[in-house]
Amino acid sequence: MSNLGSSLGTAIAGTILVAGITATPERSYALAMAALAVAGVIGLVAAVMLPAEIHMRVAQEAPQPES
Repeated sequence: MSNLGSSLGTAIAGTILVAGITATPERSYALAMAALAVAGVIGLVAAVMLPAEIHMRVAQEAPQPES
């Protein structure tokens, strides 16, 4: 999952940097870093929302076939 996040962040920042959205390279870099910060905060919120404990469901006991 970490590799997926790194790849997505690199893709977002790279796209913003080479797209030429702003007039100056400094603003483009700042916009790319802001986009990465927003993506990081979204990831942090998603991680906080995960349950703290994993509850496993126990299969209902079925009668064992006689051998």
